[in-house]
Amino acid sequence: MSGNFIISSDPKLTGELSIETGGASNPYLGLVRDKNKMKNLVAGSISKTDLKEIRINQTSPETSFQTFTVMDDKPFRNDSLWEYFIIPFYNGGIESWGMKTLSTKRTQAIEIPCLSEENYEYTLALPAGWSLFTAAGKIEITNKTGHYLFELKQEGNKLNISRKIKLENRLISPENYNDFKTLMDNWNNPRQREVIFTK
Repeated sequence: MSGNFIISSDPKLTGELSIETGGASNPYLGLVRDKNKMKNLVAGSISKTDLKEIRINQTSPETSFQTFTVMDDKPFRNDSLWEYFIIPFYNGGIESWGMKTLSTKRTQAIEIPCLSEENYEYTLALPAGWSLFTAAGKIEITNKTGHYLFELKQEGNKLNISRKIKLENRLISPENYNDFKTLMDNWNNPRQREVIFTK
Protein backbone atom coordinates (compact mmCIF):
# COMPACT_ATOMS: atom_id res chain seq x y z
CA MET A 1 0.00 0.00 0.00
CA SER A 2 1.13 3.54 -0.68
CA GLY A 3 -0.46 6.92 -0.25
CA ASN A 4 -0.04 10.68 -0.47
CA PHE A 5 -2.09 12.66 2.01
CA ILE A 6 -2.68 16.27 3.00
CA ILE A 7 -3.76 17.06 6.56
CA SER A 8 -5.72 20.28 7.05
CA SER A 9 -5.81 22.26 10.30
CA ASP A 10 -9.35 20.90 11.08
CA PRO A 11 -7.74 18.23 11.07
CA LYS A 12 -9.06 16.35 8.04
CA LEU A 13 -7.12 14.07 5.72
CA THR A 14 -7.44 13.95 1.93
CA GLY A 15 -5.40 12.27 -0.78
CA GLU A 16 -4.96 8.97 -2.62
CA LEU A 17 -4.30 5.41 -1.48
CA SER A 18 -3.06 2.62 -3.77
CA ILE A 19 -3.18 -1.09 -2.99
CA GLU A 20 -1.43 -3.87 -4.91
CA THR A 21 -1.93 -7.49 -3.89
CA GLY A 22 -0.68 -10.79 -5.22
CA GLY A 23 -0.47 -14.46 -4.35
CA ALA A 24 -2.48 -15.67 -1.36
CA SER A 25 -3.51 -12.13 -0.35
CA ASN A 26 -5.12 -11.28 -3.72
CA PRO A 27 -8.94 -11.26 -3.32
CA TYR A 28 -9.41 -11.79 -7.06
CA LEU A 29 -12.67 -13.79 -6.98
CA GLY A 30 -14.17 -11.36 -4.47
CA LEU A 31 -13.23 -8.44 -6.74
CA VAL A 32 -14.87 -10.15 -9.72
CA ARG A 33 -18.14 -10.17 -7.74
CA ASP A 34 -17.67 -6.76 -6.09
CA LYS A 35 -15.03 -4.23 -7.15
CA ASN A 36 -15.29 -2.63 -3.66
CA LYS A 37 -14.11 -5.85 -1.93
CA MET A 38 -10.59 -4.51 -1.38
CA LYS A 39 -11.97 -1.58 0.64
CA ASN A 40 -12.99 -4.02 3.37
CA LEU A 41 -9.38 -5.13 3.82
CA VAL A 42 -8.00 -1.67 4.69
CA ALA A 43 -7.59 -0.86 8.39
CA GLY A 44 -5.81 1.60 10.64
CA SER A 45 -6.62 5.31 10.74
CA ILE A 46 -7.96 4.98 7.19
CA SER A 47 -10.76 2.45 6.73
CA LYS A 48 -13.31 1.48 4.08
CA THR A 49 -15.64 4.40 4.84
CA ASP A 50 -12.80 6.86 4.08
CA LEU A 51 -12.09 5.31 0.65
CA LYS A 52 -14.30 7.09 -1.85
CA GLU A 53 -14.01 6.88 -5.64
CA ILE A 54 -12.00 4.09 -7.28
CA ARG A 55 -9.63 5.89 -9.68
CA ILE A 56 -7.82 2.81 -11.04
CA ASN A 57 -9.04 -0.79 -11.01
CA GLN A 58 -6.98 -3.64 -12.49
CA THR A 59 -7.65 -7.23 -11.43
CA SER A 60 -6.23 -10.59 -12.49
CA PRO A 61 -5.72 -13.98 -10.81
CA GLU A 62 -2.04 -13.07 -10.25
CA THR A 63 -2.22 -9.46 -9.02
CA SER A 64 -4.84 -6.83 -8.36
CA PHE A 65 -4.31 -3.08 -8.13
CA GLN A 66 -6.66 -0.29 -7.06
CA THR A 67 -6.25 3.41 -6.34
CA PHE A 68 -8.83 5.25 -4.24
CA THR A 69 -9.44 8.87 -3.41
CA VAL A 70 -9.41 9.32 0.36
CA MET A 71 -11.41 11.71 2.51
CA ASP A 72 -11.25 11.21 6.29
CA ASP A 73 -12.94 13.70 8.64
CA LYS A 74 -11.47 12.10 11.79
CA PRO A 75 -8.13 10.47 10.94
CA PHE A 76 -6.63 10.92 14.42
CA ARG A 77 -7.29 9.83 17.96
CA ASN A 78 -6.86 12.91 20.13
CA ASP A 79 -5.46 12.80 23.66
CA SER A 80 -4.76 16.26 25.13
CA LEU A 81 -1.86 17.70 23.11
CA TRP A 82 -1.26 14.56 21.07
CA GLU A 83 -2.77 13.27 17.85
CA TYR A 84 -2.38 9.53 17.18
CA PHE A 85 -2.32 8.20 13.59
CA ILE A 86 -2.48 4.42 13.14
CA ILE A 87 -0.51 3.59 10.00
CA PRO A 88 -2.95 2.10 7.42
CA PHE A 89 -2.44 -1.61 6.77
CA TYR A 90 -3.90 -4.49 4.78
CA ASN A 91 -6.04 -6.91 6.81
CA GLY A 92 -5.69 -9.72 4.27
CA GLY A 93 -1.98 -10.34 4.79
CA ILE A 94 0.09 -11.16 7.88
CA GLU A 95 -2.55 -9.48 10.04
CA SER A 96 -5.02 -12.25 9.11
CA TRP A 97 -2.72 -14.91 10.63
CA GLY A 98 -3.57 -13.79 14.18
CA MET A 99 0.08 -14.16 15.19
CA LYS A 100 0.35 -11.46 17.86
CA THR A 101 2.16 -12.98 20.84
CA LEU A 102 4.88 -15.57 20.34
CA SER A 103 6.39 -17.79 23.03
CA THR A 104 10.00 -17.14 24.06
CA LYS A 105 11.16 -20.64 23.02
CA ARG A 106 10.06 -23.32 20.61
CA THR A 107 11.21 -26.93 20.29
CA GLN A 108 9.24 -27.78 17.13
CA ALA A 109 9.27 -26.09 13.74
CA ILE A 110 6.53 -23.57 12.99
CA GLU A 111 4.89 -23.25 9.56
CA ILE A 112 3.45 -19.93 8.42
CA PRO A 113 0.56 -19.86 5.90
CA CYS A 114 2.66 -18.48 3.03
CA LEU A 115 5.77 -16.55 2.10
CA SER A 116 4.97 -12.91 2.64
CA GLU A 117 6.17 -9.46 1.72
CA GLU A 118 4.30 -6.32 2.82
CA ASN A 119 5.37 -2.78 1.96
CA TYR A 120 3.73 0.40 3.19
CA GLU A 121 4.89 3.83 1.97
CA TYR A 122 3.08 7.03 2.91
CA THR A 123 3.72 10.76 2.63
CA LEU A 124 1.79 13.15 4.88
CA ALA A 125 1.81 16.93 4.40
CA LEU A 126 1.32 18.40 7.89
CA PRO A 127 -0.51 21.64 8.71
CA ALA A 128 1.25 24.64 10.25
CA GLY A 129 1.96 24.23 13.97
CA TRP A 130 2.15 20.42 13.84
CA SER A 131 5.32 18.54 14.70
CA LEU A 132 6.35 14.92 15.01
CA PHE A 133 6.38 13.63 18.60
CA THR A 134 7.39 10.07 17.69
CA ALA A 135 11.15 10.10 17.18
CA ALA A 136 12.18 10.16 13.52
CA GLY A 137 14.64 7.42 12.66
CA LYS A 138 15.12 3.98 11.22
CA ILE A 139 14.85 0.45 12.60
CA GLU A 140 16.13 -2.18 10.19
CA ILE A 141 16.65 -5.89 10.88
CA THR A 142 17.91 -8.56 8.49
CA ASN A 143 18.36 -12.13 9.67
CA LYS A 144 18.00 -15.77 8.56
CA THR A 145 14.21 -15.59 8.29
CA GLY A 146 13.75 -12.27 6.51
CA HIS A 147 13.87 -8.50 6.70
CA TYR A 148 12.06 -5.74 8.63
CA LEU A 149 12.11 -1.94 8.26
CA PHE A 150 10.38 0.91 10.05
CA GLU A 151 11.44 4.44 9.11
CA LEU A 152 10.12 7.94 9.74
CA LYS A 153 11.72 10.86 7.85
CA GLN A 154 10.60 14.47 8.12
CA GLU A 155 11.59 17.24 5.73
CA GLY A 156 9.86 20.52 6.49
CA ASN A 157 6.14 19.84 6.71
CA LYS A 158 6.40 16.48 4.88
CA LEU A 159 6.55 13.20 6.77
CA ASN A 160 7.56 9.97 5.00
CA ILE A 161 6.55 6.68 6.62
CA SER A 162 8.03 3.33 5.53
CA ARG A 163 7.00 0.04 7.10
CA LYS A 164 8.09 -3.25 5.50
CA ILE A 165 8.46 -6.92 6.26
CA LYS A 166 9.60 -9.88 4.17
CA LEU A 167 9.41 -13.47 5.42
CA GLU A 168 11.52 -15.77 3.25
CA ASN A 169 10.77 -19.24 4.67
CA ARG A 170 7.44 -20.97 5.30
CA LEU A 171 8.95 -23.50 7.67
CA ILE A 172 10.77 -21.92 10.62
CA SER A 173 13.14 -24.34 12.35
CA PRO A 174 13.71 -24.13 16.13
CA GLU A 175 17.25 -22.81 15.44
CA ASN A 176 15.82 -19.89 13.45
CA TYR A 177 12.79 -19.29 15.66
CA ASN A 178 14.41 -16.40 17.60
CA ASP A 179 15.13 -14.62 14.31
CA PHE A 180 11.51 -15.06 13.24
CA LYS A 181 10.25 -13.89 16.64
CA THR A 182 12.43 -10.77 16.40
CA LEU A 183 10.87 -9.81 13.07
CA MET A 184 7.31 -10.51 14.22
CA ASP A 185 7.74 -8.76 17.58
CA ASN A 186 8.85 -5.60 15.77
CA TRP A 187 6.04 -5.94 13.21
CA ASN A 188 3.47 -6.23 16.02
CA ASN A 189 4.99 -3.51 18.23
CA PRO A 190 2.24 -0.88 18.76
CA ARG A 191 4.86 1.91 18.74
CA GLN A 192 5.87 0.89 15.23
CA ARG A 193 2.27 0.81 14.03
CA GLU A 194 1.39 4.43 14.85
CA VAL A 195 2.75 7.95 14.62
CA ILE A 196 2.14 10.62 17.27
CA PHE A 197 2.00 14.35 16.53
CA THR A 198 1.85 17.43 18.74
CA LYS A 199 0.15 20.65 17.74
